[in-house]
Amino acid sequence: MSQFPTASPRAPGSRAPIETPDAACDAALDLSVLLVSYKTRDLTVSCIESVIEDLGELQAEILVADNHSQDGTVETLRERFPECTVIGQTENHGFGRAQNRLALAARGRRLLILNPDTEIQRGCLARLDRWLDEHPETALVGPKTLYPDGRVQDTAFRFPSLTGEFLTTSSLGLLLRKVPLLGAHLGLSGSPGHSGPVDYLQGSCLLCRREAFEQVDGFDESYFLFSEEVDLQRRLSDLGWSCDFVAEAQITHHHGKSMEQDPVRNYVELYQGKIRYFEPRLSPVQRHAVRLMWKIFHGSRWIVLAPIAALSGSKHWKLKAQKHGAVLTLLSSKGAATPRPQEEN
Repeated sequence: MSQFPTASPRAPGSRAPIETPDAACDAALDLSVLLVSYKTRDLTVSCIESVIEDLGELQAEILVADNHSQDGTVETLRERFPECTVIGQTENHGFGRAQNRLALAARGRRLLILNPDTEIQRGCLARLDRWLDEHPETALVGPKTLYPDGRVQDTAFRFPSLTGEFLTTSSLGLLLRKVPLLGAHLGLSGSPGHSGPVDYLQGSCLLCRREAFEQVDGFDESYFLFSEEVDLQRRLSDLGWSCDFVAEAQITHHHGKSMEQDPVRNYVELYQGKIRYFEPRLSPVQRHAVRLMWKIFHGSRWIVLAPIAALSGSKHWKLKAQKHGAVLTLLSSKGAATPRPQEEN
């Protein structure tokens, strides 16, 4: 049976320190499950329940950092799961920074970087853990991911590039994606049919070797919410590590629930992450080219959607126009390469 180390009791509402020295690795602990929550109380509860149900013989600890949700998440989790370590932060510092703090406190041999809007399917964790046992060249692994209705979600991709951005911001990419072999060759299909190495995996569920995570100093904390997992896996790849997709392991991902809380601001943060990723990896001319592609993409859509939103009065079309307009504003800003912390409501 799985076993959790019992966390020290904390007074309700107290803040556990997270800037602690590196925790000593406990060889008896197979996994440290690291969750960062932000206004996802009920989803986080379901996620933790699914983890506990799937652990089987694996020895694990669960650590949660709540990014100042103020929705009762911290109190609920401490009451429902006293065996877990729950850290209530007084500010929202973003995903990567919170994950790094959890990793510092973690004691497991491996780190499960998990989004709170996921549910682990039976046998998933054992299959991911076994894959790392059998593939010493692999730094991290991720499972096949399903939407709640059972559809397969794209989670395995090529590293971002000028060609990739052109294909994803043009109608050509949409057409080529429908050609099975060509779409797969160009990296337009993000759901491989078999297990094996990929460039990078979506960050909703990643089981990572502790030594690999520490070798690259974890997440780059200059990313606030998006692209930090792409950057992490790119740096691992640059050092010769492999990142692998494991089709036999499965999770359910309630994709988009966090985005729905503030869709315009989060859409802007998505492009903040893209800009931050490309900044050190492209020449000035290439950076100008990718920004131009983005401006054409979002500008053409804003020109069409803004009149539709104004004439129809529809909140749906207004939101779409606002998202494209907000990204255009970002791309016109000289300071766009530096992510901005989200303001708390």
